[in-house]
Amino acid sequence: MNFFQFVVVGSLAVACSAHLCLLSPPQRGTMMGINKAGANDCGLTTSPCGGRMAGMNPTYFKTGENITVVFQKNLDHYSKSTPGNFKVNLMMDNASTATATATIMDMGEPSLSLYSTSMMIPKTATKGKYMIQVVYNTMNPDTGVPPQFYQCTDVMLH
Repeated sequence: MNFFQFVVVGSLAVACSAHLCLLSPPQRGTMMGINKAGANDCGLTTSPCGGRMAGMNPTYFKTGENITVVFQKNLDHYSKSTPGNFKVNLMMDNASTATATATIMDMGEPSLSLYSTSMMIPKTATKGKYMIQVVYNTMNPDTGVPPQFYQCTDVMLH
């Protein structure tokens, strides 16, 4: 393999490895390198939380509280013909079903773009362990990577 082929293959590996970071409340695991497109901690493709287990330090919220969720499109996968979206979900810890609280369309913003949305913690939610899940649905058939990327943060309702 010559140097040019090595650079192309290496660039493709980086481009296919990272896509979504959850900044606030902070995502499970680390946020190493998130200021660079293609950060390893942002390329999680296993539902529901990218294969990351629940953490030991949840963020505490009250039922009925209005919160802001901030996330980053770490690597752009926009397709004009099939634009994707970001979904913010609230789900009980280890639940298989989610309650969608917000959907934000991917309008082709560049890599490292930040998004924020407000969500209300339902007043009727029972107290206990929950998680906020953000999903990047790329809808782009040409990326050669899985169509969804996942991040979660652990929350405790009181």
